[in-house]
Amino acid sequence: MDKYDKAIEFFKQHPVEIETSWRVPGLTPHECLFEMLSDTMISFEAGCPLMIKNSAEKFAIANGKQEMQISFGIKADPGIPARVDLIRPEHLERFAYWQRQFDKHRESVKVEE
Repeated sequence: MDKYDKAIEFFKQHPVEIETSWRVPGLTPHECLFEMLSDTMISFEAGCPLMIKNSAEKFAIANGKQEMQISFGIKADPGIPARVDLIRPEHLERFAYWQRQFDKHRESVKVEE
């Protein structure tokens, strides 16, 4: 069980915490599902899956093909809702999926360096 699975379990037990965790970073360790997908963490290059869903072009993390694929994959994913107030526990598996995809990308970039 990784950190994303633990976060999903927490939010299944406490679904009212989803929106707060998204809006107020640093409150819980469970916000890992909503972390920014960026190698640089520069705000205009970063976005969480929800932000990317709404503006994949802006948050394409335009440093390469893999980032573009992730961004446009998120945009097309019906499991990522369009607004934070629409996120339900059943959506969180998709958030975890995209976070894991980006984790793999980040690791591959480190290996290539």
